[in-house]
Amino acid sequence: MKRIIFLMALLCPYVKNYAQDKTEDHYAIGMSYLNGINLSYDLGKAKEHLMLAAQYADPRAMLQLAAIYEKNADSAVYWYNKAIAAKAANAHFLLGRYYQLGTGIKQNFSKAASYYKQGVQVGEKYARNALAYLYFKGLGVSQDYAAAFQLFLVSARDSLPNSMYFLGVCYRNGYGVPSDQSKAHYWLGRAAAEGENAAIHELMEEKTPENKSVISLEWEEKLKALRLTTEKYKADNDNNYEGNYEGSVVYFDWSGKYVTEIQPLELHLTKTAGCYNGLWKEGESKAASITMSASNNKFVFAEGASYVRKDHYSARKEEVWQFNNASFELTFLNDSVQLMGSVKFYSPVRKEPGKPLQVILRRKLDFTHKAEKQEVNMTLFPNPAQAYTSLKFSLANTATVAVQVYSQAGTLLYSELPRVIPAGTYTTDLPTKKIKPGTYIVKLLVDQTVFSKLLMKL
Repeated sequence: MKRIIFLMALLCPYVKNYAQDKTEDHYAIGMSYLNGINLSYDLGKAKEHLMLAAQYADPRAMLQLAAIYEKNADSAVYWYNKAIAAKAANAHFLLGRYYQLGTGIKQNFSKAASYYKQGVQVGEKYARNALAYLYFKGLGVSQDYAAAFQLFLVSARDSLPNSMYFLGVCYRNGYGVPSDQSKAHYWLGRAAAEGENAAIHELMEEKTPENKSVISLEWEEKLKALRLTTEKYKADNDNNYEGNYEGSVVYFDWSGKYVTEIQPLELHLTKTAGCYNGLWKEGESKAASITMSASNNKFVFAEGASYVRKDHYSARKEEVWQFNNASFELTFLNDSVQLMGSVKFYSPVRKEPGKPLQVILRRKLDFTHKAEKQEVNMTLFPNPAQAYTSLKFSLANTATVAVQVYSQAGTLLYSELPRVIPAGTYTTDLPTKKIKPGTYIVKLLVDQTVFSKLLMKL
C-alpha cells in the first residue's frame, strides 16, 4: 500500500504537467484554426480544440468560446460564467460589457453593473472603470458622481487613461469632488499623454466647466414660472395642432441638476392621415424628419427618427441621436398651444441613452389658420349666473377657437384647448358653481381676434 502511495506521489507532477501540456496544445491549435495562422481557417475545428482546452479548465479557451458564440446569448453567457468559475478575473468585466453593449443579448445596464461590481471585488481594474462610468451617467445604477469619482480615482492611479480623463472631468466640473482646475488639467494632461483623444480635445478647446450654475438657476426659475401658470387639458384627437412651434431645448448634466446647454428649437408639424409629420430643427444642427401622434394630453414620437448634433464632448464631430421613448405634454397657456416634456435620446454609436433634457415649444393660435374677417355673435345665458352659464357664439367662417375665463385680477380660472371648427352656431357650458361671487371676464379667442363678455356670479 505504501508503495502505491509513493508511486502516485511521484506521478502527480507528471499528470499535472501532462494536463497543462494538453490544454496548451488544444488552445494553441484552436487559435491557429480560428486565426488561420499556420493552419487553414476552420471554425469547426477551432471550436473543437478550444472546447477540449476548456475541459482542462483553461479560462482563455472559455472566454474565446464566449466570443465565438457572441450572437448566441445562452452559449455566450454559459462560457463567460465558466470562465468566472475558473477564476478568470477579466471574465466579470467581459460579461458585464456583453450586457452593457447588448451585442447578441438584450441590453441590460443593471446586469452589467452587477458583473462589474463582482470584478471590482477581485481587483479587476477594467471592471472598476466600467462601473465608475455607469455611476457617472446613472446607467443601471442610481446616478452618483461621488461613487464614480472614487472608482475613477483608483483606476486612474492604476494607469488607466480613460479613468484619468473622467477624473479630470470630475475635477473640472465639481462632479463628486470640489472643483479644482489645477487637478483637472493634471489628470487631463496625463490622459492626453497616453493618447486619450477625449482628453486631448478637452485641453485643446480649453473649455469651461459644462455645468454653468448661473444658467441653471435662470432656467429653473423660468420652468417654475411656466409650470405655475400652465393649465393642462386633455387633447381631442379631432383637434388640429399643426403649425410652426418655437422654443428651447435645455440639456442637463447626468445628475439632472445643472444646465449644460440651451439651444433654440423649431418644430414644424403637418397633419396627415391622423399623424403629424414634420421637421425638428435644433440650433445649427441639421433638420430631422419626425412623425408624431396626438393621444390624450400627449404628443408621442414614432420610433426610428434620428438627427445629428454636436455637444460639449463632440464639438469636432456631429453624433447621431435617435428619438426613443419620446413624448410631449400638450398644454394650453393663454393664447398659445405649448408642447412641454423630457425627451429621451439614444446613441446608436455609444449604445446608451443621452443626457436628460427639457423641451418647451409654443405655437401661437394664429400660426395655422389665417383669420378671415369674422362676424362673431357671442352671448352668455344666464347672466348673472349661479351653477353654470352657457356661451353661445356663431362663426361666419372656419376658425381656430378657444374659450377662457379670467378673474378681474387677470388669473386664468378656466380654459379649453383650441380646436378648429367650421362655420356655424355653437353652445358650450361653463361651470361657475365653484367660483366665488363677483365679476369675471369670458374670452372667446377666434383666430387672431379676442371677443370678451363680462360675467356676473351670484
